[in-house]
Parts: sequence; structure tokens; C-alpha cells
Amino acid sequence: MSDPDNVPEIVLLKSEIEAAAARVAERAGNLTVDGIAGFTSEVFGGLIGDEFTQWRNRNLVTKLAKTKDHFEILGIPLKNAKALPKGELYAIFDGMSKQDDPQLSEMWSALMTNAMRPDVKFVLDPALPKVLGQLSGVDAVILKFYHDAVALKPKDKDGNLMPLSGIRTEDLKRHRAFVRDEGEKIIALFGEDIVSSSIGSLLRLSLFYVEGDFDGSTELVRVMHAPHSEIYVDFSELKDELANIYYRLNLTYDNVSNHKLTHFYTHGTDHYHFLPYDMTRLASRLLEACTID
Repeated sequence: MSDPDNVPEIVLLKSEIEAAAARVAERAGNLTVDGIAGFTSEVFGGLIGDEFTQWRNRNLVTKLAKTKDHFEILGIPLKNAKALPKGELYAIFDGMSKQDDPQLSEMWSALMTNAMRPDVKFVLDPALPKVLGQLSGVDAVILKFYHDAVALKPKDKDGNLMPLSGIRTEDLKRHRAFVRDEGEKIIALFGEDIVSSSIGSLLRLSLFYVEGDFDGSTELVRVMHAPHSEIYVDFSELKDELANIYYRLNLTYDNVSNHKLTHFYTHGTDHYHFLPYDMTRLASRLLEACTID
């Protein structure tokens, strides 16, 4: 017979972090006291079961506790938070429990907070938990980098990005310096191969796309007079634009050997850095939903 003193002690909600997580779960699921007891025995019983179950339970507890922290920072009593429909509740819980990457953990907690906030109008798009569940930590870092880089660009009174011709030189320099410096940090941290693979994934998830607007002011074909009254037709701009279209099509269909996080063009001795991709509306909605304002 085994020694009772050696039996692991199982006390649910023993720690403060588990208690905080339980309070969020209780409010999100609109559970009764008896209900939360049953819920915690199932979800927080990390000492019971296999290692994978324990890992998922720990992930869930940590993110629910972080959600409670968000409500405290926002100054919103948890009792005023909105309960979630069962479908939304378990979609978020399921995604939370499967992720321990710090970048994605923060996004899941923010998504949970926004879904429960009573002070903002927020409707959870069912696609968002599904998309978030397919992201890697590198994907999250790159998305935030692109979002922050675009945020540095000035906008007009309607909130649309201003054309390059309308941006002040100092603002454009600040944007380009950010793209160069932060892009180099990400490459140094993860390596070019992992970053390239991540961008391919973001394209397949419809979070990135390749901008295809054409500058109509460009003369694709120019007819010029050469010496001796000869007529010369310059197709160089047309060839460049066709090559650019072909290159962008290959980027869009992930048909390149590697994806570059940033690009630059050279004018004289200067390098002008820019982002080769744009974020889709889905990516913008995802980041907005997973950010606490």
C-alpha cells in the first residue's frame, strides 16, 4: 500500500494566478459557484492526466490571469465584464490552451479581454480565433512590425495613408529608418530562412498581399528624336513595369526562393527602404482585436 504522505496534494485554485483565472472563466462563462467548481476541476486539474493536458491547462490559466490584469489596468470591474456565448468562449479557450509563445499569449489574452469589455462595441469575428490559432510567434512579430511601420506614415483627414508625394521629408525618413532598423533586428533574431517561411505563411493565410497599384504618371513608352532626324522609341520603363508585375505575381503565389522582410532601392549612394508587402483588412482586424487600447 502506498504511503499517504507521498500522494501529491491536489488543491484547486491554490495559487493566486489560478484564482484570478477562475474568476475570469466564471464571468466569461456566466457560471454559478457550483459551476465554477466543476469547471476548475476539469480545466485546472493539471496535476491529473498526461503531460499534454497539464501543459494546456497551464497555458489557459496563465492567459486568463493576464486577462484579469488587463481589466484591472483598464479600471473595469470584472463583475461588469460581458459573458460570452458558448461558441466564442470555447473557441478562445481552446486556442489559448494550445499556445505558450509570449507574443501569441499576449494576443490571446487581449482578444479575450476585448470580447468581454463592456465599454467598447466589439463583435468577435469567428474567423479571428481560427486565424490566430494558425500563427507562429515569428508571424506575430512580423505582423506587429508591419503594423507599426505603417502607423508611422501620415494619414489624411479621412484616415487614409497619404501618397508619397504628400509626405514630409522628415516623416518619410523616420518611416524608412524604422523599416531598416527594426527589419534588421528581426532578421538577426530569427534568421532569413525562418522569416521567409513566415512571410509565405502570412500570404497563404491572407494576412499579407502584394500591393499592385500602378502609378499612372509614369510614361511606359517614350518617343524621342535622335540625331539625324531619327525617331527613337524607349521601351525601358515598359520592360521594368512588366518585370515588376511578374515579380509581384511570383510573390503573391509564393513562387520565390525566399521572401524578403524589407526591400530598398538605391538612388545615388542612398538606400531607400520600404515594405514589399501590405497587410490585408483581415490582418488589420486581427491586430485591432488582439490589442488593448
